[in-house]
Amino acid sequence: MSTAKHSDQRLFFIILTFCLGLSSGCMGTAKVETDKLYFEPPGRIIDDYTGMFQTQEVNWVWTQIGFRFSNYQTVTIKPFHFFSEVQEQGLSDKLYQGLIAWFKEAGIQLSDSGPVQVEGAVVETRLQKSFLEKYNPFNESRGDFFLEAEFIIRETSSPTTVFKIRHGVLSSDVASLPERLLADVTGYLNAYK
Repeated sequence: MSTAKHSDQRLFFIILTFCLGLSSGCMGTAKVETDKLYFEPPGRIIDDYTGMFQTQEVNWVWTQIGFRFSNYQTVTIKPFHFFSEVQEQGLSDKLYQGLIAWFKEAGIQLSDSGPVQVEGAVVETRLQKSFLEKYNPFNESRGDFFLEAEFIIRETSSPTTVFKIRHGVLSSDVASLPERLLADVTGYLNAYK
């Protein structure tokens, strides 16, 4: 009888030791979260989307009544921001250089201290395809790549916003994303020379 009691105690201690070992092992490797405990929206440069509307050329736009680039002598283009989680700085550089080229072709003078400044930011990207997206014959989009950017034009003297655009494009080729996005945006801006 004492042997049965002794083996029950031994079994109890083995199980208890095993459970404590598991829990301490799990607790010992627990990662301490240093991230914020609240939802943080993705980065963007447009603070307020009120009044923005959809057009055929760009997804969302708002323009101050009477705005024209010709109302100003020069324009300043600031380097682009990159807020997307996927780090591909080359995309924002291509957008920045493409926008500079468009302003020069349009005959709009650029300077470092113009009365209006153009800011831009890459806000969302999808530059990789999952295995299922690549090889799923029923997926019509075939996992197209995606690039979305925001553009804002402000008067330098008083930070009054005069123009806002948010636009995204899909393409089956990553390299063509900046060109397609710029073609749509500058096509829309042509009406405001």
